Amino acid sequence: MPEDPTLLGLPPLGVVAVSVVVACAAIVQGTVGIGFGIVLVPALALLAPTALPATPLLLAVALTALTARRERSAIDRDGFPALLAGRLVGTVIAVVVLLAVTEALLEVLFGTVILGVVALNVARPRVPVTRTTRLLAGTGSGLFATTAAIGGPPVALLYQHRPGPEVRSTLAALFFIGTLLSLAGLSVAGRLQLDHALLALVLLPALLAGFAVSRPLRRWLDGGWLRLAVLAFAAIGGVLAIARGLGG
Repeated sequence: MPEDPTLLGLPPLGVVAVSVVVACAAIVQGTVGIGFGIVLVPALALLAPTALPATPLLLAVALTALTARRERSAIDRDGFPALLAGRLVGTVIAVVVLLAVTEALLEVLFGTVILGVVALNVARPRVPVTRTTRLLAGTGSGLFATTAAIGGPPVALLYQHRPGPEVRSTLAALFFIGTLLSLAGLSVAGRLQLDHALLALVLLPALLAGFAVSRPLRRWLDGGWLRLAVLAFAAIGGVLAIARGLGG
């Protein structure tokens, strides 16, 4: 029997609590096409910061594959190559950042990215959808995803006025491939370990359950209040993560 019964610092009750958060995050993602990382990362930043960003990214592989398959016919095929090229560039930049920062600075980085994501979602500036903006959004997605496991907002902001199925499917297809790139980058940076995969495996049933109920719940969830609740939760988590990083 191992001396330490925790998994990445999470005792059994902590795993149960994170499982509930994962299920809620999957419901949000399956309902509006974005939000998995925004919900899950602040919780992990407080409960098990060493699980970041690898464990959410491992879970995102399964979630994005399910989402992309559900509405694959609506993917923006013309703009996808530019998004993917940007995602690769952003991942490379993120690896350089991860190799240079300490654990305490990484917590500050998590919190800063979370607050930046909240600010983008509140401001929601209208951005023209062009090859250049797709490339920039993809780069931001790769940078945010690999450093803090929240890669959706830059692309979601760009596609905010597109039809819902196109947004959900394009994001999911990009994140499925991009998450694999991010995990490869984390491996290079020495921030992907077996315990990350074990925790993701333990949390996978909660993810599948949340995604399964997301479709029937879609018509009952008002996007307005749900979005505000998610952003408020994320903002609180971001502030606390920065405070703990600075305190460390």
